[in-house]
Amino acid sequence: MSITLITIPYQNKMPKIKIIANKTSVLNAELLGWLSEQAILDLSACNTFFKKNEFESYVKEFLPKLIKLPTDVKDNETSNLVIENICNSLTEITLENLPKVTTEENIDIYTTNELVNAETNIRQASINMTLAKEEPKDTEGLKESLEDYFKVDKIRDDDELRDVLPNIITDNRKLIIVDAPPGSGKSKIFQGYSYAAYHHNKDIPIIVATSPSDQAAAELYYDLKRKLSLIGNDFKLLQYNLRILLTDLKDKVVPRKSIIMVDEAGFIGTKDMAKLLKETSELDIKVIMVGDSKQIPPLPAGNGFSLISETLIKEGKAVVYNIASIFRQKDPSEKQATKHIRSGNADIALKTYDEKTYQDGNKALKFEDKATEQAVKDYVEYITTPNNPDSSATILAVDGISARDINDKLTPYLKQANLIKNPVTFNENGRKAEFYEADRVIFYQKIRAEENGEKIVVNAGIRGEVLETKKDSLRVKIAEDRVVSIKAKDCFNLEKAWCLSMYVAQGISQQRSFLVINKKGKMDLAQG
Repeated sequence: MSITLITIPYQNKMPKIKIIANKTSVLNAELLGWLSEQAILDLSACNTFFKKNEFESYVKEFLPKLIKLPTDVKDNETSNLVIENICNSLTEITLENLPKVTTEENIDIYTTNELVNAETNIRQASINMTLAKEEPKDTEGLKESLEDYFKVDKIRDDDELRDVLPNIITDNRKLIIVDAPPGSGKSKIFQGYSYAAYHHNKDIPIIVATSPSDQAAAELYYDLKRKLSLIGNDFKLLQYNLRILLTDLKDKVVPRKSIIMVDEAGFIGTKDMAKLLKETSELDIKVIMVGDSKQIPPLPAGNGFSLISETLIKEGKAVVYNIASIFRQKDPSEKQATKHIRSGNADIALKTYDEKTYQDGNKALKFEDKATEQAVKDYVEYITTPNNPDSSATILAVDGISARDINDKLTPYLKQANLIKNPVTFNENGRKAEFYEADRVIFYQKIRAEENGEKIVVNAGIRGEVLETKKDSLRVKIAEDRVVSIKAKDCFNLEKAWCLSMYVAQGISQQRSFLVINKKGKMDLAQG
């Protein structure tokens, strides 16, 4: 079954519907004990709007097939009766009380009251936070400290950041929004702000680095840590998974007057964005969000980042800082392709890459009957090329399942090329995990480890390289000067990272990546 995902703000009159993506599955869980109303909430978790026929197919055909007994509950008359009652209740759900919009094509589409309320709260909270002011700042002192950062980080005179950053760091509003394309140096917004603030005043508030992507949050945290360490070591810096941050904000664990820096904000769904703004405004916390309103839509329903930008611009309450320049791509044609993708012309962007050949003779875009297998071969050939300065290149997959499949396919090729060796296999309760020395790995959850004899926790999103495989543990390098030891039972929260899903790879900058696209299917490169 295909569920249509439409990521546009709820409004009474909708000029045009843009179909953004298709999800072949929206649920993978046991549903025993669910209230029937949860079916609507589950559907809207992945879809801002849905059509009547999609909803009926979902609750009457798809969900009943997934309902099953937990493995620890025996099949008996009582449990079967419960399942039958749940299935019956699902068929009785109607859309009568849900918000509805009629499109230009005269099609009725529905959403949930919960999402409408969340969008209303986002609009109001974003306006309130931009009206709230911090205490007056030493504008000239901060600008002088920012000049020191420009020298340390060798920011070019023609870099757009030299115009934007002074305005951002002296902006005393509680909510700062920066909208910028990929490769524009968004991470330097956070680095420059933190560096200048700490350089100017060592007694700055606690800085919290977060992102809906654990990988992006980890990259942001270590970028900030490296920059601040150039000045001193008494700064207060925290890394947070976004969901855990929302919980700690609600429980008032995060100190008042902190500064929360949110990277990849475009990946935050409507409901989480509403929670973030509500809790931070109550704690008098400053929020700096950097994202791309034109990127692929978030996994949860809605798009809170775009909604904030649209609201603030429409209401004239605040400036949304826009960065247009692209620096990551050096080739003019690749810069133009990125702009085409952001404007919704992915077909033109792909044509640009189809016509491009790299200096090593490889075409930028290939059409193959067995694309995955060919990409694996091309990738291994590329990273084993003598004197290749970019041996850290990564394959990108559309989703996590595809990434695991490609990592499995890579293993024999990596072995043949002598890139990995000395395998170890861990088994526990039917689970199996195999790793090699020199394997690239990513921490998918917080993992307990040891470093220099001390017990520590490695945050989710950190990438590393396996230095040594033992029967009961792995030694993993997670930074230039950091090596941790992980016991076998904790290694099941590690995944191989030669190939990453696009969502997990947010925040990674590389000279070249290999992206596998199934031509027969659909994949949206941007919201346009």
